Amino acid sequence: MPVLAIQDALHVRLQDYLQQASLSLSIEQHQKIINYLALLEKWSHTYNLTAIHDPWQMLIRHVMDSLVVLPHLQGTTVLDVGTGAGLPGILLAIARPDMQFTLLDSNQKKIRFVRQACIELQLRNIQSICQRIESHSSEEYYDIVISRAYSDISKFFQQTIDLIGIDGYLLAMKGQLIKNELASLSEQKKPYLVTSLKVPDLEAQRHLIRINNPLNSGKA
Repeated sequence: MPVLAIQDALHVRLQDYLQQASLSLSIEQHQKIINYLALLEKWSHTYNLTAIHDPWQMLIRHVMDSLVVLPHLQGTTVLDVGTGAGLPGILLAIARPDMQFTLLDSNQKKIRFVRQACIELQLRNIQSICQRIESHSSEEYYDIVISRAYSDISKFFQQTIDLIGIDGYLLAMKGQLIKNELASLSEQKKPYLVTSLKVPDLEAQRHLIRINNPLNSGKA
């Protein structure tokens, strides 16, 4: 199928998925997402950025898997830890140009891709940093720290909790929930809330775990 025909088909599928997820984006945002997928597929041939190379699966497992967390974003500043090829950070930044995103990863090749993607997609609300989370510091607290890179929620909490403000919160993007991880949060009296996410055409489980700053007496 010609490239333009594939892009047109992806536009139609993306619009259908967004409607299923009760999300609405502009035509310009649609195009940036499709262009991002094209860049990701092109760079992955050399830099192995993702194990998924089929654009239709990328649309499900990368794009929609990222965008379904949009209703859970509150505030203006977001840190994406272990962003890899810009997931979920680049997709969220496209959808929320009113928010500022910092994308952090220790892999130089992946950050190089993120920076080039930001240039080509004209994303001015992204700062990309090649650094380990243990070394990261910020002059101001973030409203949100998000990641889908952590397998251990307790480790995510320990390494990022000092980066959010009193009203800030952590968002851990997870697949199937592991009871031991949640039990650990409960034992440590961390205020958390688990939300089941529905990603169109994805049969696998998806969950979002929100952890409020323990210094805030409000509930998650």
